[in-house]
Amino acid sequence: MFSHLSWGLMMKWLGKSLVTLLLLLILAVVTIYVAIQTNWGAYQLSQWLSHHSRYQVQIGDIEHRWLQPGTLAFSNIVIRNKQHTFTLEAQVAAFDFNWQQLTSPRHFHRLLLQQGQLTIKGPQQSLPFSANILQLNQMAIQSENADWQIQGQNITGGITPWNPQSNKLAGNGKFQFSADKLNFNDISLAKVIMQGDSQQNTLIIRSLGATLAQGSISGNGQRLPDGSWQWDNLLISNVRWQTPMTFEELWLKVSQLPAISIKDLSLTNAKLEGKNWSANYLDASVKNIGLANGSWQAKEGILDFNVMDTTLNDLHFTDAIGHLLLAGNELRITNLTTRWEKGLFHVKAQWNHQTKQFNIANATVAGLTYTLPQNWYQSLKKSLPQWISGFSINQLTINNSLLIDINPDFPFQLTALTGYINDMELLKEGEWGIWNGSSNLSATSATFNKVELHRPYLKLHTEGNKLIIDQLDASVDDGLLKVKGTVDQQAQKPFTLDFRGIDADLAILPQWQWVPLKLPGKGNFTLSIQGDLAADDIKSTIDGTLTATDKQSGKETQVIDKGQISIQNCETCSVIRL
Repeated sequence: MFSHLSWGLMMKWLGKSLVTLLLLLILAVVTIYVAIQTNWGAYQLSQWLSHHSRYQVQIGDIEHRWLQPGTLAFSNIVIRNKQHTFTLEAQVAAFDFNWQQLTSPRHFHRLLLQQGQLTIKGPQQSLPFSANILQLNQMAIQSENADWQIQGQNITGGITPWNPQSNKLAGNGKFQFSADKLNFNDISLAKVIMQGDSQQNTLIIRSLGATLAQGSISGNGQRLPDGSWQWDNLLISNVRWQTPMTFEELWLKVSQLPAISIKDLSLTNAKLEGKNWSANYLDASVKNIGLANGSWQAKEGILDFNVMDTTLNDLHFTDAIGHLLLAGNELRITNLTTRWEKGLFHVKAQWNHQTKQFNIANATVAGLTYTLPQNWYQSLKKSLPQWISGFSINQLTINNSLLIDINPDFPFQLTALTGYINDMELLKEGEWGIWNGSSNLSATSATFNKVELHRPYLKLHTEGNKLIIDQLDASVDDGLLKVKGTVDQQAQKPFTLDFRGIDADLAILPQWQWVPLKLPGKGNFTLSIQGDLAADDIKSTIDGTLTATDKQSGKETQVIDKGQISIQNCETCSVIRL
């Protein structure tokens, strides 16, 4: 009986003890629950997390509401790693729990980050938690690594599921977000709406809409694991884009970007402007064209464009319309129409990227008024740009054009210039010249160093490496001028010139930088000379004779020897340097 009484007392004591422990446990939980939601509790949790993780954690407040029993909210939270390459600041960070916490305590149903900033610099380690849904609300993001720089403001959206990985904190999942501003590698977008997903290091943008440079952009594409971009569709309209870069600097920067391929791009009503270049009211369509390391990649690429007004350095073009085809290394200009220097141009041509050969298959020029730049002849000796090593013309027709040279040493002007050029090679292995072809040119009038000519006509062709001037005729007053000559296209460029004047003013020759004749008035003359056009001092290479007669049968003969002119049968005449 005593044993039964002892056993009953023990069970009664054990029951009271369990109740007491349970009450103490509940009290402890309630105490912790209440304490953790105080500033002191938030501070203690911050210190504990900072000491037991690789992050420094600061928590302002912790809040739990029984109306939302599965949500734990942190206010004014700051998390940064000890290298300061990762910083998260948020006014609210809320964790939603679900049954998965039983097997995966670090995996949450939802993580909400609200009104804060996320800063990432360089490669990152994976975060210690994940979620079915990562939700951002009015967040700012700044991310910098070797591939890209991203800055976003007022970002709202989410990723599902969110499984952060090393060097890829966004993980693999579907995303959708909007942003007031988004800067991506110096590309500034506003009012951005984007959705897509990330799969195996491939970023797929299923839809993109944004404001770009006062215009709009929309499209879809993807970024591949190698960093290249593929855009299926891009629509850009009404952009007004400016840059301080020259066109060469811009092209160099573009050539350093990751490879990009475009299936279909439409650009409408664009205005682009840089240093010494611009394109106003540009419409363009690009199909099946890629760009890598400054070179295009296309099998059957098409580029159509029209631009009302465009400038490049001193060049100014208007009303340009073009249709271009790209295949392999060849760019074919099937049609190019533009106005330049009051002239109308129609051009069909092709350029080979590998050989750097540029060929005009067919072109017409009408109404051109062009003044040659100063020292244009000397510029032919300068180094050529890398994109060209050969230049040829199959057929060029010129109509009613005006050509002017204002060189003070020997100015000239050709009025109503008309003619054609056939099968002419002008640049060969980096050297300018007339290597092949023929040409017939005429003008209604011309002026050469203040000497007015009427109906000048030029005919020339090539034979082997020799340029032959078959005919160069012009009327002067009641007289006639006739020229024939040759130029060998060798390194030294030796030339011959036969210049005859019939019933012409003998003062023409001095006006054309020859020494004055002693014979006055009109007469006949024959000048036969030879020399080297490649010499630095061409005049010192000239040999030949000049014979002139006037109306009174007076005669004068000059002998030219290495640029030194002596007059025959004149003992008082000194030798004159040409």
